Amino acid sequence: MSPGLVRAGGSVLRYGVLALNLGVLVLLRSTASTWVALVAVAVALALLFLVARHDATVRLWGLYMVGFLLFAQLRSLADETGVPVRFEYAAELEHTVFGGTFPTVWLQERLYSLGEIGPLEIATVAVYTSYFVVPHLVVLALWLRRSPLFGRFTVAVLGTAYLGLAVSFAVPTAPPWLAAQSNHLPFVSRIVRDAFDGVDPSAYARGYEVVGVNPVAAMPSLHLAMTVLVLLAAWRGRLGVRLAGLAYCLAMAFALVYTGEHYVVDLVAGAVTAALAWRAAPSVVALVESRRRRSAPDEPAIPVAALLAHADGVAAPARETRAPAAR
Repeated sequence: MSPGLVRAGGSVLRYGVLALNLGVLVLLRSTASTWVALVAVAVALALLFLVARHDATVRLWGLYMVGFLLFAQLRSLADETGVPVRFEYAAELEHTVFGGTFPTVWLQERLYSLGEIGPLEIATVAVYTSYFVVPHLVVLALWLRRSPLFGRFTVAVLGTAYLGLAVSFAVPTAPPWLAAQSNHLPFVSRIVRDAFDGVDPSAYARGYEVVGVNPVAAMPSLHLAMTVLVLLAAWRGRLGVRLAGLAYCLAMAFALVYTGEHYVVDLVAGAVTAALAWRAAPSVVALVESRRRRSAPDEPAIPVAALLAHADGVAAPARETRAPAAR
């Protein structure tokens, strides 16, 4: 077999394994059993280590997979703690900040006719649902490009997820649509559900099973927090990438408020959560790298600290090989 065919086959296999890993990350948010999730992660990572075992950064990808598995399992318990759901504080804060107006109610009164799903609703629901895939795609893209942002972004995503999870365990908070059903707000349509049910009455229920939505984890908004991380990563790129990241972030913020999924104060809390995780991520990456160096001092490796921790837009360095130890 010609070397060209071998290389082509290897590329197909590599990208196939990466696609499998991406699919497993989406699966982890579903209602699949813990054992199914564990087996799926084990198989995906085993295949990944086979096709990329000489790449030191693959270990960080493995950490991301395992960290997200644990997050997904814990998140499924967040609405079963018995802690009373909070309806009042977010609504009262929103009411105070906006001078007696609720932005969600204001937008829906002017832009939405009950049950009429038009281009605006389709677009906002598409942006809303993109959250379940886009952060993983960015992690994958940064890894494939051997970007210096890979480590920082990966750790920041996990840090954001766990910070948000901790708040949702301690203070489970109802979103505007649920608060309205409990008479804490004027009427609010749940546009995401309206849009899915307009296609198929069972579509939303099936989607709920796929992504495992928690209806009382409104504070902070992880939707916006993850999107802010995407923006922060995009801001290290070219102008076009920056503008795309900014447009996506603004579109997500509008979609979350318009569809009744979040208060504006939830979005602010989400942005702060993302900023804290982004700030702390380089220190965590540096710690992981120092431990890796101590555990395998003679292993040929990519200088991961330089590649991953210092994510200030510096071009990725070339692969480095250490000389074997004298015997």
